[in-house]
Amino acid sequence: MNILNWFLKPKAAALPPIPEPKVPAGKGIILPFLGKERNTKITNTSTNITNLVLSDFSRTSATMNETIKRLCLASPDLSYALECKLKATISEKFTVIAYDELGVVDEEATRAAQAFIMRLNFGSHDYTKFTKTADIRSLAASCIMDSMRYGAMAMQLVLGSTRLPAYFGALPVRLLSFADNTPDTYPIYKSPDGDIPLNYPTIFYSSSAQDQESAYADSPIQSAIQAALWDADFLDSLRRAAMKNLLQRLVITVNSDKYLATLPLDVSTDQTKLKAHMDSTITELENQMANLDPSDALILFDVLSADTVADSNNSSDRSIDILQQVINGKLSAGAKILPSVIGRGESSNSASSESMLFVKAIAAVQHEFNLFLSHGLTLALRLMGHDVSAVFKFADVNLRPELELASFKAIVQANELELLSLGMENDIETVIKLTGTLPPKGYKPLSGTGFYKKAADTKGSNDYSNTSVDTTSGKTDSTQSQKDSEAK
Repeated sequence: MNILNWFLKPKAAALPPIPEPKVPAGKGIILPFLGKERNTKITNTSTNITNLVLSDFSRTSATMNETIKRLCLASPDLSYALECKLKATISEKFTVIAYDELGVVDEEATRAAQAFIMRLNFGSHDYTKFTKTADIRSLAASCIMDSMRYGAMAMQLVLGSTRLPAYFGALPVRLLSFADNTPDTYPIYKSPDGDIPLNYPTIFYSSSAQDQESAYADSPIQSAIQAALWDADFLDSLRRAAMKNLLQRLVITVNSDKYLATLPLDVSTDQTKLKAHMDSTITELENQMANLDPSDALILFDVLSADTVADSNNSSDRSIDILQQVINGKLSAGAKILPSVIGRGESSNSASSESMLFVKAIAAVQHEFNLFLSHGLTLALRLMGHDVSAVFKFADVNLRPELELASFKAIVQANELELLSLGMENDIETVIKLTGTLPPKGYKPLSGTGFYKKAADTKGSNDYSNTSVDTTSGKTDSTQSQKDSEAK
């Protein structure tokens, strides 16, 4: 080989070495509910919202994120909106594939990544003591919940005593601030023991649609705060009005002539004594009537008479309904949730469109977390000695039931097998996409062998139609088969 060919020969790109993380082995960030003293009981500081006035509760918050946290806890609409989006985002199935610097699947690194996730999902990072579950779905729920509330998510890769990855731990975004490290920045964690700088490669942070003029992410549901407070005030007023107008009241009528006839002469002729006696009688009757149970009998002299009254119906029902619709619309828009998803759709025609938009929004959140966790798994694999990049992916969100998706999955499987047959995909990549796991022992490599022959679609059938309409003739299979039988 001459010197010219040596220079023209392509060289494999070499990645720079990953510096050793500065996080102490076996230690992670101290969560805010932990104090300095060990073996002491942790106080439950959860707020009791049973008799809470939501408007007063939220307006006393010190920061925007604290207000949003309280509103998401106490407001039924915001809580349900977040629950719908969170449960839809986390799919049951997921895939993990490791690629080298050229984009080729690395089987050994993929096996290490799947083994690491398997240990997180079903094992423990420390069998010598109690440990909370650190599975992928729990991590996803914590991170995505922070992203939906505060517009960002954060986590740490905790290393074991051997400085190898032990588990992922979510970090509360609400307690993070940022330090000016021009031309860059890094987060600072507000722990019970003081501020902790998190200028480590094992700390991961991701924000969605962040304003580049600020170091802090904006909450996507902050526009729902005013609507939620308005709804709380409105419902509180409705609650008081309902108790006053809808429930019947017990009224005791005192016959003045008969009452005066029962009084002593010195009382009935003295206005001062008469007023005091009447006030005492009314107070005594109020106490007795207020303590009555529905099963108690009411026995009165002919001096007193009892009856029940209720306010007559008024014409404000329509106004209340319209006002509630306005508030619900503001809440739905501010919480970034469509009315049909939370059961408030006004027509079936818009439900399908709103459901599709909901799926698109969920797919965006899911994609953000996929990239977020892929960064963490990539560092974990490189610390294990694999010079690769990991790609984590939740299964796509779909509102159809599993049985209805069977025909569509068959189409996806056919496309994957065709790509494998043509050699456009690796065997490991195709098997992971179809099954979620690596190929079993004894698997015969099929990439590029041309084994798969897709049947020609001569009829031009429509996969979305339950009647299999022939797009070339515009007739259904049943109509065509009937005419064929008649011709015979």
